[in-house]
This record gives sequence, structure tokens and C-alpha cells, in this order.
Amino acid sequence: MTIAWGQLLQPGQVAVSVDNGNNLRAAGGRDHKTARILGTLDAGEWVRILGLENAWAEVERYDGKRGVVHVKCLVPVEQYIAAQNDPGEFRCAREMPRRFEADLGPDAGQGVIALEDVPDLFGGGARIRVLSGSGDTLWLGPVGDVYDVRGPATPLFFYCHHSGVSWPELVGNLDGGAQVEILAPIGQSDVSVSAFNRIRWNGKAFEPVFAGLSLVESPKGSGNFVFEPYKGNSLGVRWVMSFIKWRGQGVAEADINEYGEKTGGTELLVGKAALRFTSKGAQLVDWIEPMRAAP
Repeated sequence: MTIAWGQLLQPGQVAVSVDNGNNLRAAGGRDHKTARILGTLDAGEWVRILGLENAWAEVERYDGKRGVVHVKCLVPVEQYIAAQNDPGEFRCAREMPRRFEADLGPDAGQGVIALEDVPDLFGGGARIRVLSGSGDTLWLGPVGDVYDVRGPATPLFFYCHHSGVSWPELVGNLDGGAQVEILAPIGQSDVSVSAFNRIRWNGKAFEPVFAGLSLVESPKGSGNFVFEPYKGNSLGVRWVMSFIKWRGQGVAEADINEYGEKTGGTELLVGKAALRFTSKGAQLVDWIEPMRAAP
């Protein structure tokens, strides 16, 4: 790997260690050279720059540990990614859809919701750009700070990280409202009750409707699924795991999951259903594939 040095680091910036065995030190002593060693930074590990003092940077490591490290060991994350042999490793897969045609309302008419790649160390992300039918930019969404491990991710930014994927599953006028909406899951790495983010075009920008709500059948067996915050295990719960496709006219096809109570929650049941969106969630229209034990 060849990296061109000289780009200045800035406080607040994310930087990456370019090789192994770089000492993370406590502050103290002349030029910090004799300060106590707190740990090391190896190639590819990232830090947040807190401040700069001559040739040293005060940093917070990805795990929250703070210290100082020599700036020659670090490079801005964008420069690090650009220097890799396979930059595609830091972007979402090409197969993931990035353009969605949508009715943007009476003022804008038919347009396009485009997702633009934002490379990151975890597998990549994407920001929204809303385009008119003639290709003019109507709105550009924010870039989410995926390195902020303490704050919730913004629902306006999408990602395809190794630990889970948050990407639009449905784009349309979901419950018959006047504006187009996007429904996307929160990334997860296991088979448990899913949670979704929902955002809506207000005529000038996308804005969050809710973040982190699950679509759980309530009461059980009713075919009525309600958006609600869900905490706890998945035993005996029937939920929408993911959406497969948008049929239009308020109806979408979805994967339905449930852990069977008769087996103590050890058997996963799966099915596919058509659901019609309501003001509080979605109602079962029909079963495409009835619930059965997962293969």
C-alpha cells in the first residue's frame, strides 16, 4: 500500500493507523516520548482526532480509550480507503438498487430518489439525492457519522455493513398519504425481531417519521401488525422480518417470522404474506406461503 503523506489531520476527523504496532500513549513528558504506553494501534484500526499538538495527535480509539499517537502513524480515513488495493470492499455491493422512480408530489412531479455511495471501513454507506424528472437536484441528504458508536444512526443515511444492512426495502406512498416514503430496516446480524426506520418526503426534503420500530402481530393470530418499540426475546412473537417488494396501492409482500412456542422457542417458523399498510401498521391481506418450519 502506498500512501501520500502530507494531508493535515483536523480535530473531529476520523483517521486510520497505516501499519502495525503504533503506540497509544498517555499524555506527559517532553513530546510524550516517555509517556506510559496504553496500548497499540494496528493497521486499519481507526481513531477520532480530538486535538493536535506539534507532531502528536490526541485521539479516541474505536473502543473509547484515549491517548496520544504520533501523526506519522495516521492518515485520514478517506485517504486510507482510496489507497487500498480493492476500494470496492468499502462500498455497498453493485447489485444493491440505487435509483428509485417516485412521484414527488404536485410541485415536483415524477422524479428519482438516488443513493450515492459513501465509502467507509465497515462496508459502505449511501446518502440520498432527490432529482427532478429533468435531473436537477432537489435535495441532498446528510452523510451519517458511522464512526459515532455512542449516538443512534440517522434514518436519513443507509449502510451495508458487515454487521447488518439498512437499505430501502419499500419506496412509495405506503399508507395512501400524499408524499412518498421510504421504509428501511435497522441492520442486524441475527434472526430476531426486526426494527425499521421510516422517512417521508415533505415536498422539500426527507424527514424521519420514526426510527427503530418493529412490526409485530398484535394480538397474536389477528393478522394485524403494529409498529411499536419492541424489547425482549422473540419467543412466541410473530413479526415482519423484511419486505420483499412493493405491489403498490398500499400493499407490500413481506417475510414473516415466528419462533414456535411449542418447541420452547427453538424452532423458527417462516412464511410470506401480502400486507396492506394502515395508519398504525399493516393488515394481513393473504398468505403467499403459510407459516412453516424453516428449512
